[in-house]
Amino acid sequence: MYGHAPWTRPFFVGAHDRGGRVAHRLCLDFPKSMKKVCLMDIAPMLTMYRQTTQEFATKYMGWFFPIQAAPLPEHLIGLDPQYHLEYNLSVLNKTPEPSRLKALREYRRCFCCTSTIRARCQDFASAHIGLEMDEADDRAGNKIVAPVHALWGAKGTVRPAWDALATRRAKATSTVTGLAVSTAAISCRKNVPRKPSRNCSTSSLQCKVARCRQRHRNCIIGTEAGVLSQPPRKKQI
Repeated sequence: MYGHAPWTRPFFVGAHDRGGRVAHRLCLDFPKSMKKVCLMDIAPMLTMYRQTTQEFATKYMGWFFPIQAAPLPEHLIGLDPQYHLEYNLSVLNKTPEPSRLKALREYRRCFCCTSTIRARCQDFASAHIGLEMDEADDRAGNKIVAPVHALWGAKGTVRPAWDALATRRAKATSTVTGLAVSTAAISCRKNVPRKPSRNCSTSSLQCKVARCRQRHRNCIIGTEAGVLSQPPRKKQI
């Protein structure tokens, strides 16, 4: 897909959670194309899987249950998909604002069907592909060369379980900076990109996207759900 993309010069990348895995891989596979990268609420995947603790496995049940052999997870989730969805949303969000009623209805509509449940389980079960690629890069000494900025939710699991900056510095030869997303009004857990911050200059993704689009037309923002912002396509002649 990257080879068919419209950009021709280095660009900025911002990515959250599983989108952060994609951005990590993008930085390793196309180092000359990455200007800077912002990785939100995710430590390097290989680190998280290989150094799993009881605390992490308990809190991240959503990672380890779907990877069980089919059709076990699909069947159990399918018995009450709405409960499964709403339970996971309640665990991920420690503040109620992001799960507004309209958004929740759309989550239910999209999730509560067999094809979505199957796709979600297969998505997690395919993690071994990325792990094998990460292990190969570790053996070859390949590291991220673009500057990295890490963000994580102050109430989340990533920072208590892992040293967010140390894990990123172990995978990069570039400058690595970062901070927890937390203000007097909001102390995020998992859904960092969906929660605004008063400190726009440091941790508001929306402000970063706007500034990136104003200053640099080569900016792409990715999340678990897909691309939020990407370079404008050239007009077809």
